[in-house]
Amino acid sequence: MKKTFKTIIISLFFLLVIVGIGVFIFLKTFNFNRFKPQIIAASQNALGRSVDFAKIDLKLSLKSGIQLRLTDITVGEHPDFGKDNFLTAKEINLGVSVKELILKRQIRVLGVECKSPHITIIRLKDGHINVQAFGAAAQDKQQAIESHRQKPQSESVQLAATGLPAIFVNRINIDNARLAYIDYSFGPKLSLIFDRITLKAENFSLTEPFPITLRASFASDSWNIFAEGKGQVNMNRLSFLLKDVKATADLSTLSMDALRRLIPQLEGVPLPEVKSGELSASVDLFEAGPQGLIALKSQGILTKGTLRMKELVAPIDSIEAKFTMSESVITLNSMSFSLGKGRAELSGNINDYLFGQNYSLKAKASGINLVKCIDQSAFPVKVKGLVFGEFELNGQGFDPHTILSKLSGNGSVEIKEGQLTDINVLKMVLDKLSFVPNLGAVLEAGLPERFKETIRRKDTVVTAFKAGIGISNGSVQIQSLNMAADGFLFQGSGAVGFDQSYAFDGLFIIPQDLSSRMVGAVPEMEFLLDEAKQIRFPLKVSGKGASVSFMPDVKQIGITAIKHKGRQELEKILDKVFDRSSKDGSQQPSADSEPAKDDSPGSTEEKKKSGKQQLIEGVLDTIFK
Repeated sequence: MKKTFKTIIISLFFLLVIVGIGVFIFLKTFNFNRFKPQIIAASQNALGRSVDFAKIDLKLSLKSGIQLRLTDITVGEHPDFGKDNFLTAKEINLGVSVKELILKRQIRVLGVECKSPHITIIRLKDGHINVQAFGAAAQDKQQAIESHRQKPQSESVQLAATGLPAIFVNRINIDNARLAYIDYSFGPKLSLIFDRITLKAENFSLTEPFPITLRASFASDSWNIFAEGKGQVNMNRLSFLLKDVKATADLSTLSMDALRRLIPQLEGVPLPEVKSGELSASVDLFEAGPQGLIALKSQGILTKGTLRMKELVAPIDSIEAKFTMSESVITLNSMSFSLGKGRAELSGNINDYLFGQNYSLKAKASGINLVKCIDQSAFPVKVKGLVFGEFELNGQGFDPHTILSKLSGNGSVEIKEGQLTDINVLKMVLDKLSFVPNLGAVLEAGLPERFKETIRRKDTVVTAFKAGIGISNGSVQIQSLNMAADGFLFQGSGAVGFDQSYAFDGLFIIPQDLSSRMVGAVPEMEFLLDEAKQIRFPLKVSGKGASVSFMPDVKQIGITAIKHKGRQELEKILDKVFDRSSKDGSQQPSADSEPAKDDSPGSTEEKKKSGKQQLIEGVLDTIFK
């Protein structure tokens, strides 16, 4: 009996060995590429996309288990998103433990190696994303099954998930990947490409979180993005989650030329050279599924930022920022930077940043030195001063073709210690008053010495400059402009274009002390005096960039002069009339409707003067109406 049992055991052992060898030889020699059409058909049916690969190899090893290798894999794009491929990969290797599958009913993947995968994510103008098409195909099939079984979707998904054997992956390595994001809601389309991606995940499962590390490059020849955190698959929602992610980005490696190639909207836009800067972000929760972004909770900081622009003499230094992100809002809690010895502060938010892109921004500047900031070496006229200002801006969308038309806001600007070098505004404006040839030189010769210096001076000293600003309909409106300088005042309003062009209409006013001296030197200027004995006349200022021109309103000046001369002549005539009536002893009615009750000589004289002035103004208003 024992001998018989021993013989049976030995026979079974040899039988198993023979079967194992047979299976091993079968797997070694069997050509699985014969089933390539069936494998492709099944994959296309599951994904709802075209699928292809060059070759499939299946190997068996006692140490490594079952080894599956695919080469030159392609997954096509959904027809709604174009004709290119959604995914391509040079090679995918996968190893499965046979022992775990047989003994524990677990799918233990020893390792997944993916080489050079390229994935393209596309967002259309209506907001649909190509990865959603995978979910749509799966949902259509699921709904067909549900309609047959009459079971709720959530229950069916759970049953499908629980019906699977437990799946574990020891490690996932993705090397030299490329992720392209193309967004057609921008015009022209926006393309963001992340290169040289390496991703490693350990102990992957469908039920438990697993660690992930990532390196990538964006607009750079080297890795400049680093992240690590935990990933998790939610089978009930068919979504993927990231938690407790810490990410950093080295901004100093960004290439502006690469950015222009990726983002056509930046073509022709002056971009800074990023000298330094580190962006750190922590992601508490990120969840995405077939419907797109589901949840996001993140915050970050920017530190040690430095930019240099060729248009600026000094670098933009000490850039610091704090921000938060949710699935719908990006909030810039605070941002500040130095420009020379000046400082700027900003805050704002973008609501519905994936679709509506409604944004608001508040900015404040203090002590920005124009000389140390703006390169004015090529300007014929240079501007000095310290800029202080506050602005509030609102807009919608970042399409360069429409962004300015949808921009609105208001603010104020003040310049202290200002100066316009290589230009004497007072002399230039006076020379434009054509009724006295070469007026500036004539005044310079006839004025006292202390006033001559004002006209001789090469520069214009600006003692005060304040402006109220409004932005709407693609233009900047200067709602109020008050400029005080040595020798004149200018009060007006106008508009400034985004092409650096500007035009103002206002009043040019010369203070009383200088006005009286000018009238003494050039009697004709008396016609420009106002009630306060100041020279005052309308002036148009226009130009582009540093070029500027001044144009007094000659027509209005002429009317003012005629009025002034007419007033003098009417006064002479009326004086004669009143004098004659006084000598005749007759009472002539004045413009005052009632006779004066006060018969004192002073009161009568004042009322005569008042009536005369009203009569004169009435005549002049009738003539120049």
